Amino acid sequence: RFLNGNLDLHERLEVDLARLVGKEAALVFSTGFHVNLGIISSLIGKGDAVVIDKLDHASIVDGALLSHGTIYRYRHNDIADLEKALQKAHHHGGGSLLAVDGVFSMEGDLADLPRIIPMCRKYGARLMVDEAHSIGVMGATGAGTHEHFGVTKDVDLLIEAIGGTAKDKGKNIFALGLIARIFDLDVPKLEALITERFSGRDPSVLK
Repeated sequence: RFLNGNLDLHERLEVDLARLVGKEAALVFSTGFHVNLGIISSLIGKGDAVVIDKLDHASIVDGALLSHGTIYRYRHNDIADLEKALQKAHHHGGGSLLAVDGVFSMEGDLADLPRIIPMCRKYGARLMVDEAHSIGVMGATGAGTHEHFGVTKDVDLLIEAIGGTAKDKGKNIFALGLIARIFDLDVPKLEALITERFSGRDPSVLK
């Protein structure tokens, strides 16, 4: 899309992705990093506030910095400290957005969405959850942490990184997870199979 313009394939993909994660609509960016840069900097401007976990992914941090809004950071997964940050954002006077990772990539723990959501409601903040490290893994259908906790309708924005190449493990877990589920394989074996297939070697990993 970035190089060749909008195609009907993009729009059909967006319809399917929205259906997968239980939302009304989806917008596909070229990379997950671009999503966080584009969405946060577009929604948050001067006079607004963005609240972020201190261990959020760098793309969330960069998006917050680009937004020119006021940034409030809270200690990792600390709900009491989150409430203090949300209070400050609320008193700031403009709109406020809480941006958080569903699964934190380096720590491997989950955002405590069942406790975060009531806090957002209390202080009038919108909630954005980055599911880049949970899609294809968390939830009954692999939709992500929001599905795992059963709070899809309470999350305003979902960021889902799907990637595009078999060699890119981080971005391809979504596609591989779906394929693995269909064929009753585990993701590492399926990824090895695809790598062998495209390198011309015998895919003996499944034997």
